[in-house]
Amino acid sequence: MPSIKKPIDIVKQDVLNIFEMHSQLPEPLRNAHIFITGGTGFLGSWLLELICGLNDQFDFKIKATIASRSMSKFIKSHPHLVARKEFTFQPNDVRNLIELPHDTTHIIHAAATSSRDFFASFPTTAFENNVDATLQIFRRAVQLGSIQNILLVSSSLVYGKQPDDALSIAEDSFGGVINPFDTNSVYAESKRACEAAAAAFLTEMKLPISIARPFSFIGPYQSLDLPWAITNFMQEAFKGGPINIMTDGSVVRSAMYASDFANWILHITAYAQPRAVYNVGSPEPVNLLSLAKMISSYFKDEPKIITSSGNNTLGGRRNVVPNVSKAQKELQLKITVNMEEAVRRSMEWHSTNQYH
Repeated sequence: MPSIKKPIDIVKQDVLNIFEMHSQLPEPLRNAHIFITGGTGFLGSWLLELICGLNDQFDFKIKATIASRSMSKFIKSHPHLVARKEFTFQPNDVRNLIELPHDTTHIIHAAATSSRDFFASFPTTAFENNVDATLQIFRRAVQLGSIQNILLVSSSLVYGKQPDDALSIAEDSFGGVINPFDTNSVYAESKRACEAAAAAFLTEMKLPISIARPFSFIGPYQSLDLPWAITNFMQEAFKGGPINIMTDGSVVRSAMYASDFANWILHITAYAQPRAVYNVGSPEPVNLLSLAKMISSYFKDEPKIITSSGNNTLGGRRNVVPNVSKAQKELQLKITVNMEEAVRRSMEWHSTNQYH
């Protein structure tokens, strides 16, 4: 295992790197007041890290108000962010939101109930949580006089099951089918309902709403308890293996690094026009066997990898890779961390934060 740095040093270096490698800054966010829901989660933490970087390095003078239901854990894990004067934390459930700060210029609505276990056990409550929170944000935004953009963070699951021969998924790839009576579809349908609400409020109330559809991600602050292939592989590897691939290894996925993820979200918030929809993720495909080998190679004693022959889909989907050419062309966004480097940085951070 390589030499160990402090977890926060890895994050700070990532923030420096993203601005050095991405020539364009989100200039419309200078002096902005951003209201962020889900601001203490994986994406939210990285948004705050990048806002700190923009303020410290480029004098952006961004303020942010962060609404979250899980402040206690965040206070312990991110004291350096809690201490920042430009951040105001509201330990509120967004569904009970009475009003937004009157000078709010931008909203990033990233809060969502996404736990598979919760959706399986309480699908009605989970569906209502996502839709009601979105409706409440839109209702309160109508009262604002200075709002410039509302970014709804949706999900790539709205595309449904794609054909096995589809190499990537573009923003207009709606040929996919979702079984409405499959409990596993409730999350995807809740996100579709949120997008429908966005269309309704944009049309009737003239709210400036845009949409981001995230795919898969990797990086510091990500919980390895999440039920995704990449997090499962990493957790099993840190425990000594074996790394269990629940397919024959040919299933194709991709993963965007955390700093790129947050940087894209900030740029979409800054530059997206109303009605714009952008995929957010890495277009670099990797099959699960290759991904498992990348993770295993981090260790001196490489954990064993076990595949499951005869199964070439995962979650009913064979290839899940975004087409991000629209964001690259219209917003000049780019990927600054490739897959192999993303795995290396993530493994290094988790080694120091959990398993060292």
